[in-house]
Amino acid sequence: MTKDKLTFDDIVNLLKDRGQVFLTGAGGVGKTYSAKKIIQKFNNTLKLATTQIAAQNLNGETLHRVFKLGLSKDAQDLEAFDRKGIAHLLKKGISYEQALSIRLSSLKKILKNTDLIIIDEISMLSAQLLDLIYLRFSQVGIIKPILFIGDLFQLPPVSRPGDRVGANYIFHSPNWHPVIIELTQIQRTEDKQFAFYQQQIRQGIYTQDTHNFLNNLVANTPENYAEWKPTIICATNAQVDSINNNELTKIDSKLYTLEGKYTNHTSFPDNKDFPTDVILHVKVGCRVIFCKNNILQGYYNGLQGVLKSVDKDSLSIETYDGKVINVYKEIFTRYHSEMNGDVATHSIDHELEQFPIRLAYAITIHKSQGMTIEHLHIKFDRIFEVGQAYVAISRASNTKYLKLEGLQPSHFNVKNGEVINYLNSQDVIFVERIESNPS
Repeated sequence: MTKDKLTFDDIVNLLKDRGQVFLTGAGGVGKTYSAKKIIQKFNNTLKLATTQIAAQNLNGETLHRVFKLGLSKDAQDLEAFDRKGIAHLLKKGISYEQALSIRLSSLKKILKNTDLIIIDEISMLSAQLLDLIYLRFSQVGIIKPILFIGDLFQLPPVSRPGDRVGANYIFHSPNWHPVIIELTQIQRTEDKQFAFYQQQIRQGIYTQDTHNFLNNLVANTPENYAEWKPTIICATNAQVDSINNNELTKIDSKLYTLEGKYTNHTSFPDNKDFPTDVILHVKVGCRVIFCKNNILQGYYNGLQGVLKSVDKDSLSIETYDGKVINVYKEIFTRYHSEMNGDVATHSIDHELEQFPIRLAYAITIHKSQGMTIEHLHIKFDRIFEVGQAYVAISRASNTKYLKLEGLQPSHFNVKNGEVINYLNSQDVIFVERIESNPS
């Protein structure tokens, strides 16, 4: 079903009436932007994601933590996890039901004071995990509307040993019953041909025209390639570290060590999976990429530049289009929800005060999540997961400064029959974008 217009208030009404909305579309259609606009329509929103980086992009938390799921993959795992957590209560003679109620009392209070739950990057959310979320709803006696955000053609859920491919997609859960809204207008690029082939690649449609289009990007190595200053997207951390370290070593200037301030408010130190690192090594003249949005300061997640100077409290970075930005440290936070009386609050677990950059010579597909990158080189040689190639290529904003290396048709010629058949069986609402309500 194609609609000419859909407003944010329409989404709110669907959530209230139907309980679930799935906002989907290709990379760069504005899913996260739309989610943030929807959040403004609710008083208390619980913002969750399947990964730590996605959670930080929403200023939220991981769903595993909020719902106290641990590493559970099914109800049996979850009961074992719960019994371990309430063992001290069971030893006192308290019944399992009473002890579990005590264990989940904070979750119950949080949900009681929540108007909407948002879950981002749901392609990685398995049917089994969704069932565990609804099991928790049942255990605390509260259910809330959920806005799911993501693209089922991107990275799939982690499979359990022995599972057939696609067996644990979220739509196999009996608790999955959303209104599906697909945004169709790719905002990340103005190149209509590139947008068309991104959609083809997303769905595993690999024609001769697609092959020719991608091969042109493989051959896209002009004499001034070095002047592009591209960021290389790789599949593994080892590749990224090697490239960044090698390129930094080539620069004949002073090495600066930028130490961030990491604060741990819990008993479990964990400074991993921040968009940047606690300790950054840079040199004047090195290439950097921003890993946070800051409209007032003039940078966005994925903007590339060259480090021009290092001062005590700031950096001077010149973007590839010649704009000079003075950059100061920002605070990256990880939250957890808790109750303060009858009010739900978001307390900080971990925070990192650091410059919002990282070396731009290379970055992993995982770390590129949410980025829009203008000068991009993608290495496909160690792609190991369905959807990774599409995720990587959908980071690009144009084809003029896009280079592909090690491309094999098998990276894209993966027709995801499970997802396609599911979506074809649903009454999906297609709309270019969600509009603000008339004032």
